[in-house]
Amino acid sequence: MNLKSFDNKRIQVADPNGDVFEGVAEYCGAEYVDYLIGREVEAVQLANHIFCKDDIKFIREIKLFSAPYGLLEKNNAEEIGLIEDILLDHEDIYGIRMLAYLSDHPDLYGKELIPVLEKTIKYSDCARLTVLARRLLKQLQEE
Repeated sequence: MNLKSFDNKRIQVADPNGDVFEGVAEYCGAEYVDYLIGREVEAVQLANHIFCKDDIKFIREIKLFSAPYGLLEKNNAEEIGLIEDILLDHEDIYGIRMLAYLSDHPDLYGKELIPVLEKTIKYSDCARLTVLARRLLKQLQEE
């Protein structure tokens, strides 16, 4: 499996449990992975998730995401700090997908999410991300 060939491509990747994640792959060489997690093996990274070559059940390029959000967003929504990380420090597509997840689950954090959304609106240069953040912010403020 040539992980380098998936760099900057929209992919599905399955972990050893068969859980399938979607995102835009960033190829990570063995030295970089060793630096990050102490394993000298090639990997692909989707946002803040690293999938090491020897842990990948399957990987394939996809033309479109299968849904507006997926397991990656659900897992990252488990902590508000991870949500902030996705919205502010990763490719815009991850923020857009995270906001889609949060919009479908507004009670997850409720008003606690407001400062994160305000930061996203202030610092994002992605119009779509900003529009979605404003929409969710308004929804939370009206509750």
